[in-house]
Amino acid sequence: MEKLIDIEHVTAAYGNKTVLRDISLTVWKGDFLGIIGPNGAGKSTLIRHITGVYKPDAGEVLIAGKPVYENKKVKAKFSYIPDEIFYFMQADTMEMKRFYQGIYPAFDEKLFYRLQEFFPNIDVKRSIRRLSKGMQKQVAFWLAICAKPELMILDEPV
Repeated sequence: MEKLIDIEHVTAAYGNKTVLRDISLTVWKGDFLGIIGPNGAGKSTLIRHITGVYKPDAGEVLIAGKPVYENKKVKAKFSYIPDEIFYFMQADTMEMKRFYQGIYPAFDEKLFYRLQEFFPNIDVKRSIRRLSKGMQKQVAFWLAICAKPELMILDEPV
């Protein structure tokens, strides 16, 4: 079986406060992993390390055997939907589709149009920031699925 995520002895701190202490875990291809815990437990911090947004103070995070931090090739293999979704100020769904096509080589435009029927209430020409928070999440999932990622990482997806 193939390792998809390999976290080895990751430690991270903000100033004097250690948020992650010697975390190790492996996620195998085909597995689903849910991280639960109280607010402030470090769940989002761990996810930001897995996605390569943060670099650990100690330890290593590997995706498919490669370091993820500052590694564009590795990051192109996964889609990340954060708790707080970011879109360009006036971008609509179609503009974000074009943006994703430029980032994700495997982006499937035909799939995008096939999936559009499952999101009938989303006006693809309306600024995403003007959509409800729920619809913004739907757009994020829609785009992420069309990127055809090997891995989807979701921080508070619902």
